[in-house]
Amino acid sequence: MTMRKSIDVLNQLWQTLLEDPEIVIDGWHGLVLVGQVGTSHSGMSGYAYDAEGREEAIAPRKSGTLGLMRQLCKVMEEETGRRWKVCLIEIKRNGKASIDYEFVDSDRWHIGPATYAARIEEFRKMLE
Repeated sequence: MTMRKSIDVLNQLWQTLLEDPEIVIDGWHGLVLVGQVGTSHSGMSGYAYDAEGREEAIAPRKSGTLGLMRQLCKVMEEETGRRWKVCLIEIKRNGKASIDYEFVDSDRWHIGPATYAARIEEFRKMLE
């Protein structure tokens, strides 16, 4: 089975993120974003890190970003028969990018009052 359609949607999502001035802040070195697609809601947030490892909270504002994330989830489910609950997107300034999916635990990379400090460090280490 080909996964060409999901790769195309993923490339569109990455391009949209890189065109969003709320995501690509001055001096960024790496970006880590958590995207969640539920039955009644979708959202994406994370952190931009500079070369010294300082973080700034970010969330996409560019029109269409969340729609592309929902589309990616739907297309991947059609291609694989499995629906992911949350994804972790990592983009480095050097052009390397990766995405990881969680199919069971929707809180896997949750950023909230009890987890934000740990997530900041976890994500910072991913960019090293």
